Amino acid sequence: IALILLLLSGIVMLTASAVSNTPQAVDVTLNEKLATSAPTNEISEEELMNIIESQQPAITAHEEFQENLVWDNELGDYLYPDTFAGAYLDKETFQLCVALTDCSEKIKAEYNKYFSDPAVVSYVEAEYSYNDLLAIKEEVKASCDNITSIGINQRKNIVSVGLSSEASVQNMSQSAARSAMPIEVYYE
Repeated sequence: IALILLLLSGIVMLTASAVSNTPQAVDVTLNEKLATSAPTNEISEEELMNIIESQQPAITAHEEFQENLVWDNELGDYLYPDTFAGAYLDKETFQLCVALTDCSEKIKAEYNKYFSDPAVVSYVEAEYSYNDLLAIKEEVKASCDNITSIGINQRKNIVSVGLSSEASVQNMSQSAARSAMPIEVYYE
């Protein structure tokens, strides 16, 4: 029954992996204990329900944030403020971590207006805005033909690119390093 609850919880919870192309800019994942023990039934139903319940305030906060954004059909994504760099669920505190390129009190106060309960949100500084990362992602997609997966890793504040050959990985890694682009490349 715990496995059934886990599957059902996947429908309820936001999950955006680092390599997904979904239009959600949040990386909400299960905590370490749930992710590693659920398949072996080492987690009780009560613990599972507590974990799901603990995540709900952060998920609600993210939904509130997205409700204030404009959807761009051409882009296939939301239009994000220039200071927004991503969002993800803290695996320990279950707070929504909002990454910003400017963590000044003024900017945090502007973002707090999006949330009915700002106490469930924490802010972290990031170098690249989500818009910058989207542009880099599109540039990489247009310039490389052997991509197997591509997405934005919001925790790391980089574009993750999976390539189909080791030679391509080496070439793109060298190119990204020379240009100082926030890209991680891997072979798959």
